[in-house]
Amino acid sequence: MVVGQKYTFGSGAWTTTDKKTVSVAGKTGIATAKKAGAATITNTDSDITKTYAITVHSPALSTKKTTLNVGDTAEISISDTGSMPVTWTSSNNAVFTVAASSDNKEAAVITAIGTGSAKLTAYVGGKKYSSTVVVKAASSGLVKSDIYLNAGQTITLKHAGVTSKNLTGWTIEDESGIVTLINADKPAVMIKTSAVTGTDLPRDITLNCVTTAGTLTTILHLEDPALTIDTSDKTTSEYGKLAQPKAVALNYTLKLKAGDTYSISQPDVSQKVIWTSSASSKAFADEYGTITARAAGKSTLTAKINNKTVKIVVTVTE
Repeated sequence: MVVGQKYTFGSGAWTTTDKKTVSVAGKTGIATAKKAGAATITNTDSDITKTYAITVHSPALSTKKTTLNVGDTAEISISDTGSMPVTWTSSNNAVFTVAASSDNKEAAVITAIGTGSAKLTAYVGGKKYSSTVVVKAASSGLVKSDIYLNAGQTITLKHAGVTSKNLTGWTIEDESGIVTLINADKPAVMIKTSAVTGTDLPRDITLNCVTTAGTLTTILHLEDPALTIDTSDKTTSEYGKLAQPKAVALNYTLKLKAGDTYSISQPDVSQKVIWTSSASSKAFADEYGTITARAAGKSTLTAKINNKTVKIVVTVTE
């Protein structure tokens, strides 16, 4: 049992060897785990004495708060589960997703998806244990030689070890005007890109952080992921036919039968498309954009690449 958990052993005349660890209602046999430890409860209301040795565990998460940048992963563990199964959930898959660790049954791997704050919850013995996960934009405090950006995206970059005392300034080697530097005389520079398309992309731009100790060079790879969905007819049936939204704000729709798959073309860029599902038990998409219909119901699939998002509402029938 875990602290706070209750279990009904049945009516009788019950006693406990340690009521501070496990209390038990004498007539109903409802046992309540009070604190970590061990106790024995006994039912003497019959010719056959029933005795149960109970160990109480007090699970605890390894951290109360985790802060990540978008795209980062982290392993969170829970201790003292007594080998009881652990179920992990995220309160918002758009902020982070969670999956049980393949190496440690008392741990889970969280993946930062988008900026925001959400709750990580582990369920053990019917009780829940939660911590906060905060996801920030991937930017400050990192030294990167290559950064991939969407056209129109703005980020902030700060190289580790660069301060106002040793910084000379930030410069870019590009005359197109696509990239603008804000606060180029500060350790944390804001990089603002224009929403260009077509022949202007892809484009590589050199960003220099000039310091008294030398120059740190970063290549900005400016791309247009073009997260647009091909809605050309792939079938004459109502199933497997992707519908075009009537407005930009609306989702795409797709109807599949349980067991069907549907492939979404991925943009030909270096950045990774992250897929999430609102109900993976109904339908989900893998990292390659292949949608699999599992069971009857609805699931909203979200494809995200940096600051671009596309959603597909999948309806699955048997």
